[in-house]
Amino acid sequence: MNRRTLLLSVGAVCAGAAGCTELEEAGERISAATGPDRPWANLPVTVTLDDQTEVGREGFEGLLLDAMVYWEDHSEEYAGYEIEYTFEPTLDDHEDADIVVELVEDVQTCSVEGHDQEAVGCAPVITGSAPETARVEIKDGFSDDLTLVTIKHELGHTLGLGHDDEPQSIMSADPADRIPDYETRVDIHERYRETVGRINEGTSRFNEGIEYRGDQEWEAAIEPFEQAAEHYDWSHAELVEMREDAESIEADGAVELLGEAESFTRYYGEAARLFAEEVKARDDGSLVDAEQYQNEAREAFEAAQEYDVEVGYTLAEALGLQ
Repeated sequence: MNRRTLLLSVGAVCAGAAGCTELEEAGERISAATGPDRPWANLPVTVTLDDQTEVGREGFEGLLLDAMVYWEDHSEEYAGYEIEYTFEPTLDDHEDADIVVELVEDVQTCSVEGHDQEAVGCAPVITGSAPETARVEIKDGFSDDLTLVTIKHELGHTLGLGHDDEPQSIMSADPADRIPDYETRVDIHERYRETVGRINEGTSRFNEGIEYRGDQEWEAAIEPFEQAAEHYDWSHAELVEMREDAESIEADGAVELLGEAESFTRYYGEAARLFAEEVKARDDGSLVDAEQYQNEAREAFEAAQEYDVEVGYTLAEALGLQ
């Protein structure tokens, strides 16, 4: 199983992803300023965007504003003092800003030596006097929901909050604390990856049956079609359960995606069974029955073309893990 550990900030913080089904905690490397407590107290904090971020991802500025509003409303409760932000996205000189936020392809600042992780964000944990300019890096390519949590997490570090501080739904190093129904979401994603493998195997057997059928090797075509039907039926049953689990946690995007795959396997399973019956009938010389099975199989096959099976990455995003 391919494992990726995603880190938020300079500490070890993980998040879910396509192909990541178990998340591990890494080491700690924190950059902290020194000086009196409450580094930003009584100061309006000027926040700007890196030059590339200004023209980058659509909607990122709105996510940053949402994160700043969150901490303006909650910093006194969790950090012990009020914070006030001033957002100047096109500030000419970044040295005039207190915090520069940068959207990056890869977070370099917080890499942990000796570990194979991918950081999704980085910021200094400011527990003393404020630096002249603090830089916050946010990795691009994740869903809006996960990106918003990442920004909140990193801004929390600039307020002096660590991974053991409240609110754990934002600051925790454990994704189970930050993502609602995390274990259920990961379980759905794990099962989906296995199911896609079975669907691919079913499709391989189905195509093998089609090839034998095209060569009028009726007897040879029977087994591949029957095996294809078994793979599709198993996959269909799994997808029904996964969709019901996704409904229970109100993951609407995942419900839609799983329902699509469910219909795909249903109709391909029907087509495989009917083609198996057709080639059996032709092998027995029952041409009238064979024609009927053929027509029904083609209808099921055409119905299957209306649906698709998405890759695991897309489901991970729909589940809020990516």
